[in-house]
Amino acid sequence: MKIFWAVLAAIVTALLLTFCDNPNPNEPEVEQISLKQKYDIKFEILDTYAKFVYMRLQKSIDDTIIYNFTVEGHSGMYYECYTTKDTIVFVGKLIDEPFDLLMHFETSTGETVLDTSVYLTFGDTTSHDFTWSYKKIGYNIGTTTLNDVAVIDENNIWAVGEINVPDEEGDGYDPYGLVHYNGTTWEEIYLEFTYPNNLSAKIKPLGVFAFSKKEVWLSHAGIHIFNGEKIVKSFFPNEEFTHNYVFKKDESPTKIWGFSNKDVYVGATNGGLAHYDGTDWKRIETNTETTIRDIYGYYDPVNGTKNVFVVVSGIFGDAERRFLRIVNDEYTEDVYTYIDWNKYVLETVYCPDYKTIIVGGSCFCQNMFGRYRLLNSFKMGSDFYVYSAKGINTDDFFVAGNENNLFHFNGKTWKNFKPEFSSVSVSFTDISFKENTAAVIATDGRFAYFFVGNR
Repeated sequence: MKIFWAVLAAIVTALLLTFCDNPNPNEPEVEQISLKQKYDIKFEILDTYAKFVYMRLQKSIDDTIIYNFTVEGHSGMYYECYTTKDTIVFVGKLIDEPFDLLMHFETSTGETVLDTSVYLTFGDTTSHDFTWSYKKIGYNIGTTTLNDVAVIDENNIWAVGEINVPDEEGDGYDPYGLVHYNGTTWEEIYLEFTYPNNLSAKIKPLGVFAFSKKEVWLSHAGIHIFNGEKIVKSFFPNEEFTHNYVFKKDESPTKIWGFSNKDVYVGATNGGLAHYDGTDWKRIETNTETTIRDIYGYYDPVNGTKNVFVVVSGIFGDAERRFLRIVNDEYTEDVYTYIDWNKYVLETVYCPDYKTIIVGGSCFCQNMFGRYRLLNSFKMGSDFYVYSAKGINTDDFFVAGNENNLFHFNGKTWKNFKPEFSSVSVSFTDISFKENTAAVIATDGRFAYFFVGNR
């Protein structure tokens, strides 16, 4: 009898333990969530340049992750940590040929989250192969100056300025304001605009920016939209013609730059700066009375915010020189305050993306990945003066300057086209570059020059 009760007790205990471990045997057991599922790491290659990669990393939670990247078959490692759900990563010091990039992610305590790889290829970093042609612009009367240039495509390029053409009587001149290149020939064009008080004036623009072949923006005592044949609309955002002015009487529009025709920035003399949103003009306070020399910007790929920069500079003596960022299209703030910009005359700014900012003038300042360096003596000579730096992206841009110097950077090497321009003696003053066509304007002090390079 005792044996029976002992066996029965054992059976009951076993059944109780079984039901306690799995109280509902019809429901599946819940698997433990893996670290890979927990963090759900995603990556996107935004761009590849010579010897470095630009990528976006995302994960599902705000928690510290440590990552490293290695190139298969090569020594060296890129190592860092991040906590935000969304970040931009630059992987540098790589090789400039296709390779597998090995990526390892782990927690701050050393637990592996993800091991993966991606095969990367790089674009063409060898092409400096531009073929150049040019036209000398001007006559033996007065001085001809080109101020700005805009490429629409290889067969449609506009330069603007003041071209002194002898009048029919031969005792004076008519100022032409535009030069058009149609892929083969250059044509000088006379153009007028009409003020709100019905007075007309000959246009001699200080700036040009093209959004399309039918929408070319010109700056001269206002902003004028030119469709390739005539001015179809004009804005006069100053006190003289409207009560809602954004420019004062002594602020004459100069430089135009924009993301689109509904997101445009216009700089002016005496510190004037304004934004146009497609409907209204808005003044941007700059806290300066010095001319806005150049404007350029980019969109942040993570949060979509705009980053727009301007350079402010006088030329002589103790004139003010500043490098500024536009904040919320309302005001400006100084950038890189640890640099004494007043030491340099500032002419140009070029920032194609998040990682690269170039400021030029009597200096050539390049900031890549937050690292600042002066490149004058490094690549271009200590006497090199930068008038303009413009391009398509970080590894495809031009730097134009004095003494026939026109440099192209392809992401790997620099090339100076100076030997190809030995028949002239000029300073290259502005650049526009789109796809495989570059347009550069220049001066020899009396005549202007209009160069076009096709790759």
